[in-house]
Amino acid sequence: MSNIVYVLTNPSIPDIVKIGMTTDLTTRMRSLYNSSVPVPFECYFACTVEDMSFVERQLHDGFDDFRVNPKREFFRVDPERVVSILKMVIQLKKRVKILSIRMVK
Repeated sequence: MSNIVYVLTNPSIPDIVKIGMTTDLTTRMRSLYNSSVPVPFECYFACTVEDMSFVERQLHDGFDDFRVNPKREFFRVDPERVVSILKMVIQLKKRVKILSIRMVK
């Protein structure tokens, strides 16, 4: 079982990404494709991590100002920006104990 953090996009929802975690990406993407979206989500980036809860929480906290809805995992942000921060969080976590990361607009 893998710990996966993912960045998903959907052509029907431009400029919005979903940042989440799962142990089964295929099943997770399938579950998101329901009657509320006209086309399936696409995996922009996904990686296995040691502590998926920590990494996801850092991304959610860091991009909190870009949330579309405070109770959902959708953010109005360039997916490439999320990927670059995700990679930095993973590298930093390997080197130091991270307490939190906060993105500034």
